[in-house]
Amino acid sequence: MKRTIAFIFCAVIATMLFVSCGKNETEKPVKPLPPTPDTVEWPSDIRALYECISNSKDIITLTIKTVSAKEMQTILDDTGTRLIGDSGILCIYLKNGEATIATTAKKIIMPATSWTFDSLRNMTSLNGLELLDYSNTTNMFSLFQCCEKIQSLDLSSLNTKNVKNATDMFEFCYELKSIKFGDNFNLDNANKENLRYMFWVDKSEAMSNPMNIIGCPETQKNTIKTVWVDCKRPESALSFDGRPAFEN
Repeated sequence: MKRTIAFIFCAVIATMLFVSCGKNETEKPVKPLPPTPDTVEWPSDIRALYECISNSKDIITLTIKTVSAKEMQTILDDTGTRLIGDSGILCIYLKNGEATIATTAKKIIMPATSWTFDSLRNMTSLNGLELLDYSNTTNMFSLFQCCEKIQSLDLSSLNTKNVKNATDMFEFCYELKSIKFGDNFNLDNANKENLRYMFWVDKSEAMSNPMNIIGCPETQKNTIKTVWVDCKRPESALSFDGRPAFEN
């Protein structure tokens, strides 16, 4: 009898513990996954990556990509991740020289004024520009200025129809050998003054490292092979299509 009572007692205790554990498990709060919208807006107060990440000089490669909600939650749980804005669906992280801008959105709407990649002096590779929507951007001043080590840029996805200022856009890109434009790269709304020093490098650099622009739209025929702008003679500045940006 004593054994039976002891067995029943143990069984009751075990059942209570099982139920209690199961209850605690079911009541454990589940962190909701980030949303997956079509677009997210890049904050207007963060116009350049160096404003967002303190060690931007360490960026060797930069990739912009769309990730799943589950993957984004894992990224956000990493203490090295820096949120961009307060939406929780746009962030940046840097590991071993590889920087990644991650979002659950399909497109990132860029602000009216944007010099996003300015002064990423050690960046040699940039991927994922097709996720950035610049169609409402009016000012691309210094967009790639001082990207001193980048050798090629595929800008075929950029829509610049509303851009009015492209001053210094590729200034001091000393190793930039080729740029590919697409059908939506158009600077007709930018006056000559606002194309000033768009490709400025010093004469010796331009002569030793000619720049070639490819894939230019029919409406924006390109003639540039070597770009040279003498800072003492601003009237010699060239626009991206090879025509003088200033008239004497």
